[in-house]
Amino acid sequence: MTKTIERPGMLLPEIDDVTRREFLIGASGLLLLPAGCGNGEEAGNEASGETRIVEHALGTTDVPMIPQRVVTLWEPALSALVAVGMEPIATVGDAAAEDYGLGTSAPPGFDFEDLEIVGAQGEPDLERIVALEPDMIVGISVLDEPVYEELSQIAPTVSFDWGSGTGDWKGYFDRVVTAVGKEDEGQRFVEEYERRAAELGEALGGRLESTEVSIVRVRPEAIRLEPNNSFAGIVAEDVGLPRPPAQDVAPEDQAIEISLELLPDADGDVMFLMSIEDSQDRMERLRSSPLWQQLDVVKQDAVYTVDYGYWQGSNYYAANVVLDDLEKYLVEGRP
Repeated sequence: MTKTIERPGMLLPEIDDVTRREFLIGASGLLLLPAGCGNGEEAGNEASGETRIVEHALGTTDVPMIPQRVVTLWEPALSALVAVGMEPIATVGDAAAEDYGLGTSAPPGFDFEDLEIVGAQGEPDLERIVALEPDMIVGISVLDEPVYEELSQIAPTVSFDWGSGTGDWKGYFDRVVTAVGKEDEGQRFVEEYERRAAELGEALGGRLESTEVSIVRVRPEAIRLEPNNSFAGIVAEDVGLPRPPAQDVAPEDQAIEISLELLPDADGDVMFLMSIEDSQDRMERLRSSPLWQQLDVVKQDAVYTVDYGYWQGSNYYAANVVLDDLEKYLVEGRP
């Protein structure tokens, strides 16, 4: 069955009786084992001595305890490994684009030139991956499944589910960093993000509960509202920001498509508006609509244009940029 995945990007369940670290370990099904396994996983295990078993969407895989030469086949996987201090040797991306089209997945100044590009997302070049002699491959099940057997012959391969739309980006991060033995580093990285979100909520003071934040995405084919379970909606929820009634929902596909007649559903005290380059015609029609001009948020000049790539990033680096924008416009009041 074909699935459509939005280019990056589940809230973790409430956990009362175990720590977050224990949950991460349990959720990923990790067990320490003595070295040794068969087939294409043998070389990686010999190099590391000890191994762990990782249960994932496409099976159960014996991986090195401390992988050294990791190839990532999904942009959020790259972002997760960079966040915990690892240096993947290769990834997928657009070889002709600036930073291979991966700029929203790493911190400012990250040197993408050190990365080997082994094909486009969903189209890995298996021969190039073989030549790099990786000891582990990390990807996403819906894209890896057609070539999973081949990938597993090259190196131990773990492929995690993502979900629809901007996906289960927090859960995916947890599973990836746990699979490579970096759950402690991952927890610290997440806690720093959570600290920033909480401090931003505190800085807003009384405005936190009274400022309804509308988030609108314009694409060539549609105008979409970003609900609570979209990537940007989750970041807004982490800060504690209220949403307009039409966006204060969590639909399964993580997006609400509207016509111009439903533009009042996009109203709020502030609006964050994003679009891609190919959607400029639709953006012009939107702004010239009488219904647009009647929105309170437009009359109050409280519509802020933000970067589509970051606000759809589906990783913690992008989430921190969203926090930057929220602070800039809601706390500092900068245009």
